[in-house]
Amino acid sequence: NLEWRTRNVRRQQQAGHHSGLVESRDANGAGRYRRDVRDATKYIETALIIDKAMFQKRNGSTRAEVVHDAIQVANIADLYFRTLNTRVSVVYIETWQGQNQAKIDGGQDISKAISNFNDYTARNLFKIDKDTTQLLTGETYAGGEAGMSVPETVCTPKAVGISVDINTYEPHLLAGTMAHMIGHNIGMGHDDNRDECICRDWHGCIMSQSIVGLENVQPYKFSECSRLDYIDALRIGHGLCLLNKPNEIDGIIRKNCGNGIIEEDEDCDCGSNIDCDKTDPCCDGITCKLKKE
Repeated sequence: NLEWRTRNVRRQQQAGHHSGLVESRDANGAGRYRRDVRDATKYIETALIIDKAMFQKRNGSTRAEVVHDAIQVANIADLYFRTLNTRVSVVYIETWQGQNQAKIDGGQDISKAISNFNDYTARNLFKIDKDTTQLLTGETYAGGEAGMSVPETVCTPKAVGISVDINTYEPHLLAGTMAHMIGHNIGMGHDDNRDECICRDWHGCIMSQSIVGLENVQPYKFSECSRLDYIDALRIGHGLCLLNKPNEIDGIIRKNCGNGIIEEDEDCDCGSNIDCDKTDPCCDGITCKLKKE
């Protein structure tokens, strides 16, 4: 409720002020200019963590196949955000196939799990250039939540979210949840019980409280109030990092990863995934980084 009240107060103070103009510096820092964030393409540089339960729910799948599933989820979330002139760019992937690296196990309160997850990311991922970190989990939490995230934290180390994979055969459900969690990170509130909110789809929009819309139709668009929340957040300075175009994806497939030569930014390089299983099982053949298990 506190987060909801502060957002309403902010919106009342800014009523009628959705110009979307922010002040920026040019590339060499020499001067300032006005920039309309509505027209600029935004990029959400996202780190993905895949927990042990995601592997257990896909019994028999290889690590590469589970990573492929996670990338597919991110690609679907990217499609959702394109309606806001925004792209979701995965810059890092970490897998916890053997053992979870944070106490995020199911059965506990999800708020405790996200606190533990945030502690882990702050200690271990501070060198990763990212805007938000999302945990994809196969766990079930005490309250049965589909996910949770820390609101209005994008571009800070506290910008994390947890999304529960409720059906491995329907990646769009997990993608919708992750998009919802990133929306909260940015500063979007729920659509429900907001008089000014306009959702043009009868079955609901992405920031509705329920993961499944009316008659079990999956929401796949952001509402008008989500768009205005987004503009407000950018205009007051939240999320300015989203205006930076990301570098070439660094954490998934490196340009020369797999050539058998350890190069700059690589921990190891044992060739193909099959070669790594035989010669260096500690090396991740996809990222050329040592496995975290």
